[in-house]
Amino acid sequence: MNGCQTSHVLYNNIASLEEPVHIPIKLIVSQDSEVKNKIIKATNRQTPVKTEELTALTDYQKALEDYYYAVTGDCQLYYERRSQQYRSSSGIEKIRIVSISSQIRSFSSMFLQLPHQASRYYGTLLKSIESKIFIAEHPPIAYYASALALYRFESFARKNFLDSKYRPFKYHLLAIVRIIIAGESDTAMTSNQFERYCQSIVDKLKDEDECLKSFRDAIAILDTILDGNYERDKAKDASLLKTAVEKHQP
Repeated sequence: MNGCQTSHVLYNNIASLEEPVHIPIKLIVSQDSEVKNKIIKATNRQTPVKTEELTALTDYQKALEDYYYAVTGDCQLYYERRSQQYRSSSGIEKIRIVSISSQIRSFSSMFLQLPHQASRYYGTLLKSIESKIFIAEHPPIAYYASALALYRFESFARKNFLDSKYRPFKYHLLAIVRIIIAGESDTAMTSNQFERYCQSIVDKLKDEDECLKSFRDAIAILDTILDGNYERDKAKDASLLKTAVEKHQP
């Protein structure tokens, strides 16, 4: 993957080059996908490159893109593995496009219990979850479930089914909705049981009426905790989700 910028600069300045020109080449060969991904990230730091842009090169990202593409119907979403991938596509609602950064935020909120970092501390979030997300053994449905929940929130907010004052807390609501729908899960995210757990969440999210009820139940819990304070800074509170989970306990 390295060398693209060097080749581009040399080509554009070919008239200025004096022969001979020697270019050092480093060739690294590996059949291990994890090793290849680490090499891509480690050797592409000479110019400012977003972590998401490097992440997009991994095998798991392509598999995730294919999974999203296979989901059709009213709950179809579009995984934007490459920046501006759907810019020229007409007829696609913007809220149905899932960028890598949006995926990171929704998954980390719903399944890694980090909603307080998702919207206000993105840099900190990336450091917190680097080894916990986009794992080859993770079922793609988990990522789709979190993105679908975020899409549902945005759709309900647009239709005024949910008050806009909850927007700063939308990532907290994703986590609370998960617990309301399927309860807590202590199974490994690489297990078949976890995949079935995520399927139960998706099934409920796909039912618009049931999904809206779940969000309203989550908001009712959030209301008791916030006690009228809906300031954006309150969304930074790391204890907010823990308190919500405790209040949901039967």
